[in-house]
Amino acid sequence: MSDENTLIISGAGTSLKKELDVPIAGDYQIALQGLSTYYSWPNITATNNVLKYTVGGTQKSITFPPGAYDMKAMASFITSELRRKGDDKAFRLGANTNTLKAVIDVILANCVVNIGDSTIKSIFGWTTGNLSKGTHTSPKKVNITDVNEILVHCNIAKGVYTAESSGRLSRQTVLASFYPNVAPGYKVNIEPRQLFYSPVNTPLIKEVAVWLTNQDNKPLDNGEEILSVKLHIKAV
Repeated sequence: MSDENTLIISGAGTSLKKELDVPIAGDYQIALQGLSTYYSWPNITATNNVLKYTVGGTQKSITFPPGAYDMKAMASFITSELRRKGDDKAFRLGANTNTLKAVIDVILANCVVNIGDSTIKSIFGWTTGNLSKGTHTSPKKVNITDVNEILVHCNIAKGVYTAESSGRLSRQTVLASFYPNVAPGYKVNIEPRQLFYSPVNTPLIKEVAVWLTNQDNKPLDNGEEILSVKLHIKAV
């Protein structure tokens, strides 16, 4: 093999593996040269997708299909569900873009948004409470996603040191990290302007595996969308 090699790995999901036809032997280093996929990992799942409210004493709820939503998409879904249930003038969801907080306007006098009993409350910045007629601003900023950073792991990279909960530093397989520069549902294209190389942890490269996690090393679920990763391997 040459002193420099470009390796492209593509497939469905966020965990990919490729066996090399000709192993690479020697002292090498590796960098992420490019990555593309769709921002499709869900921020709404079966554990946080229910908004409860009452109209005239009747308990009702709105259940979001699991998926990747921004505030505009969530507000639109609430509006369409209220209309479908015949409660289109009950309340509406908005956002204050200056404070990054959610705003719920309860319009009907006989409507109460039971935000404290809703599993989606933390997304909207609430922890407890029942919201009656009037305008209500969330006490906390909206928490659209718990993914603050996406880590790109590679099995042959020595990677970087990260702090464990005990405070001890451990070396991970993290090759690079990024945060999507697009809204949910759009394609993510990452092309580093400057390549940062990590030492390869083996003298003989037979197989290369790449996988994505969040900042807590929890695997990302992109709904089996295509992930393409370009790696640059060069001799030291």
